[in-house]
Amino acid sequence: MGYRRLYFLVEGYTDKKFVEEVFRSLLAGRYDHIQGWEYSKKSPQEIRKFISSIRSMGADFFILTDINSAVCKTSKKRELCEKWEVASLEDRMIVVVREIEGWYLAGMSEDLCRRSKVSLSSTDSLTKESFDKLVPKGRSPIDFRTEILKNYSLETAKRKNTSFGYLCKRIGI
Repeated sequence: MGYRRLYFLVEGYTDKKFVEEVFRSLLAGRYDHIQGWEYSKKSPQEIRKFISSIRSMGADFFILTDINSAVCKTSKKRELCEKWEVASLEDRMIVVVREIEGWYLAGMSEDLCRRSKVSLSSTDSLTKESFDKLVPKGRSPIDFRTEILKNYSLETAKRKNTSFGYLCKRIGI
C-alpha cells in the first residue's frame, strides 16, 4: 500500500484545528498524512489549483462548509461549485450544520459538560454566538475549544450532531 493522504478543505483555522486534532489519531492507521487546508481567504483559482493537485496525487479529500444562510445542503454545495467554478465536487462536500462549533460541543466529555454547566442533546442548530455564550466565565473560546478536544468523545459527537455523524460514516469511522 502506498503513501496515503487525506485533506480536509475547511473555511478557517478553528475548522482546521478541529479536523486535524479529531481525525489525525482516528485515521492514523489508514492515512500517512492528514491535513486541513483553509480556503476562506483563497481565490477560486487557488482553490481549483489545490483540488487539482490533490486529485493528481491520488489523495482523498473532503470539503467542509458551514450551511450558514443557505436554504439546504444541496444549495450550499451548488453555491460553492459556482463560486469556485468547479463541477462534480458535491460528492466531496460535507455541509456542517450549522457551524463547526456544534461539532466541538457535540463531543464534549460528560465531565467537562458537568463542570462547564453545558447540557445539550443536539448541537445541529448551534452557532458561533451560541457557543460563545456557553464558554465558562473567565475562559477564552480558544482555551475552551482546546479543552474540549483533549477528551473528545467521538461516539457522543456522532449522536449529538447529524452532520458530524454523516462525515464519520463517509470516512468509515
